[in-house]
Amino acid sequence: KDRKKIIRRLLSNVEHDITSSQLDELALATEGWSGSDLESMTREAVMAPVRECLRAAAILKKRESKVVQRSGADSSQTHEQKRAEDAHNAARESLLNSFRNLRPVSSKDFEDGIAFFLGDQQQDNSAHAHYDSSSSSEDEE
Repeated sequence: KDRKKIIRRLLSNVEHDITSSQLDELALATEGWSGSDLESMTREAVMAPVRECLRAAAILKKRESKVVQRSGADSSQTHEQKRAEDAHNAARESLLNSFRNLRPVSSKDFEDGIAFFLGDQQQDNSAHAHYDSSSSSEDEE
């Protein structure tokens, strides 16, 4: 009961679609967890929609820059710089639009947050990946 109140309080200023019965399930799944544990797990769940936006923008920017690189062989340096700037601006606009239309936090985000908090590495990395701006992974395409 206390865990449900804590999670509800942590979600009070967050757009979510968590039902009361889902909160009950979360409270049961986190039996024995401290308030600090619940806060960390909730923070992890709440960040999931934000990470999705960041990841999508990073992938878009990477794809656009590859297009610019491929077309750069037969164009002037000024034209190439303009295309690179356009690619950057497209990714930036995509990110801003995604933030404006951020999806609500869901029970799936909490499932993933619990798994992450517990260190469950059995999940598919693409479904649970964190945004990493230094990532050079080529499997994003």
